[in-house]
Amino acid sequence: LQRVLDEAADDLVTLDGKVYRPARWVAHQILARLPADALAGYRDRIDQPARELLAAAKRARDPAPLWQLLDRYFVSRPADEGLLLLGDLLFERGEFRPAERVWKRLLPDAGADVVYPASKADPAAVRARLVLAAVFAGEPDRAKAELAAFKEKHPDANGTLAGKTGPLAATLQA
Repeated sequence: LQRVLDEAADDLVTLDGKVYRPARWVAHQILARLPADALAGYRDRIDQPARELLAAAKRARDPAPLWQLLDRYFVSRPADEGLLLLGDLLFERGEFRPAERVWKRLLPDAGADVVYPASKADPAAVRARLVLAAVFAGEPDRAKAELAAFKEKHPDANGTLAGKTGPLAATLQA
């Protein structure tokens, strides 16, 4: 799999003869499903360069190193934080749909093509971001549906959002 990521990541592959995807994401999908002990061993090998990319992105508030981090080291431990930060940076730049696609990879039930394994990100905070992205994308019907799903899954969630601290559902409703 590492060889695929190193040498053929942009090649298109198909598993069903109908849908073609970059080989990198097929490889990441397989890596994300590794047993915990095998995944831990792989992460030990890739975490250092992943940490360096995350640090560079944080220093410059630049999405480019984060895209590199995800392309090469999606299942690394730093990629968990990198996904959240990349979504935030994209959102700040008005790229709401790409931000949503990135954030959805942190949630096992959000319909992402590849899901980050055992994310430590707060699912309520991630879902709140999805609601905001729908609002800012100018899609009120989808935003209402996302808010309803948020209220159902996280009725008592608290946190900081849009400069306010408190119940997330109330902040989103406002």
